[in-house]
Amino acid sequence: MSERKPPSFVRHSRRFFLAGAAGFALGLPFLEALAPKKQALAAPGDKPKRLIVVVHRQGTVLSQWTPSGSETSFTLPSLLAPLAPYQSKLLVVSGVDNKAAAACPSGDGHQRAGATLLTADSYDSNMETRGPSIDQLVASRLQGNLPYRSINVAVGHGGGLSGGALKSGFFFVGAKDPVSSIADPAVVFSSLFAGKVGQVDPSIAQQRVRDIAVLDAVADNFKAFRARLGKDDQLRLDNHAAKIEAIQKRVVAAGSTQAKSCVAPALNLPSGYNTRDEGFIAPLQMDLVASALACNLARVATVVFDQGHAPEFAWLNSGSSIVPSKYDNWHMMVHDGRSPSPEPALVQGYRWYSESVATLLGALQSYADPEEANKTLLDTSLVLWISNFGDGNGHNTLKLPIVIAGTTGSPSGMGRYLDLSNKKAWTDSQYSTSQVFTSLLHAFGGNDAGFGNTSVGGSGAVPGIA
Repeated sequence: MSERKPPSFVRHSRRFFLAGAAGFALGLPFLEALAPKKQALAAPGDKPKRLIVVVHRQGTVLSQWTPSGSETSFTLPSLLAPLAPYQSKLLVVSGVDNKAAAACPSGDGHQRAGATLLTADSYDSNMETRGPSIDQLVASRLQGNLPYRSINVAVGHGGGLSGGALKSGFFFVGAKDPVSSIADPAVVFSSLFAGKVGQVDPSIAQQRVRDIAVLDAVADNFKAFRARLGKDDQLRLDNHAAKIEAIQKRVVAAGSTQAKSCVAPALNLPSGYNTRDEGFIAPLQMDLVASALACNLARVATVVFDQGHAPEFAWLNSGSSIVPSKYDNWHMMVHDGRSPSPEPALVQGYRWYSESVATLLGALQSYADPEEANKTLLDTSLVLWISNFGDGNGHNTLKLPIVIAGTTGSPSGMGRYLDLSNKKAWTDSQYSTSQVFTSLLHAFGGNDAGFGNTSVGGSGAVPGIA
């Protein structure tokens, strides 16, 4: 008897998609069997293929965010400790200022910090942005023939939600042209994977059920493929199948109430699930972003934690005071909760953002790169995590907390801490977000002399980033 040949998807490609009639694709996880014997992780000089930008509001507690140690031997502090499993893939950058905010002619601290954070350019006297933001400029260069310019999701929202979408004030295609982010994971899912954009009705609920059935349809392929894998790869494949099924089931379970409510009288709708429930929404959105990138739907994605006033953290009951009898909301505590020492709830909140970013990094690491099966999505992506403030208490835009993960293509590699501060309390740094973003453009192969308002932020790149 001749030796049985492996399935064609193994012989012809190191990476394949399981496509169902519903039109969505499931990317395979990173498997040793599909990689060369010696795995080639992202090496110094390897340029990233995709950009993921994560933004949270209200800055941080810098004393508990700033690493200690040297560039290549450093310790992550309390607020960054959840990222420890990925430390070798991190570039932590401190001491960078958003200098464009101070050049804005009007507006409050939030408006100036938000509109300029990713554009590195001040807005005009009518408070209209000049754009583009760094994510959208990179997206315009990387999209090619992919279906989406960028995938933009939100966790929580501050109101103004329409069809699951909101305009956070951070992302801009160009001047006066903001990008909408989707806060409802059901809409994200149906838009990306079911071919239905911006609709929530019974047909979408039915579509979600059909999507789950796709897993049954491909079960035989999974089993045939699984039989040829080692135990470690079998476990990865099993975990991956369970993860995709869990995503679909969560969307169906959460979305079914809202879908049914759409056929009820308009003024008597059941509440459905809560898109402000950040503990529920965050991991789901992270998984959806990673899945979409694994399926090559886009090269750029953004995630914004949009609620800066009263986010509903995972450990709070809906509508509860963040510190009963003391602080009614997160914003109030950010302003007042650092004297003489940070409130435990403040530290807990900022650490939760770090945990959520770790969830994203884990999701990216769980997928093989679509074109290089010996590398993961994290190995070939650049993840930028940033906030609109350094110290939220003072609404200042100095010393922004910046974490880069994955790869930048720097000859120095990752696993580093760049302390760019001038060592003085609240005076301007020598480096700005303009120069950091110029560095990112170089990481993606650009030769840009600068980005944003270089008359304010300066030109050139930051040494050591790319």
